[in-house]
Amino acid sequence: MDAKHGLIIAKRKNEGRKAQADLERKKKDLALKEEANKISSRNTFLALGALVISFASLLLSIVALLKNG
Repeated sequence: MDAKHGLIIAKRKNEGRKAQADLERKKKDLALKEEANKISSRNTFLALGALVISFASLLLSIVALLKNG
């Protein structure tokens, strides 16, 4: 009976370790996803900035062409 009890305890400890490892893996995945979202947001902001600058440059070119006519 004592050996059987020891096996049950070992099995529960092993399940606990597996659950802890799974939790740590999920935390790392979440951190990676959050970092990817930050990078994506930053890239979107930079792309929008480049688009605004391009549009302003286009408008200035049109104005210069109209003035030189």
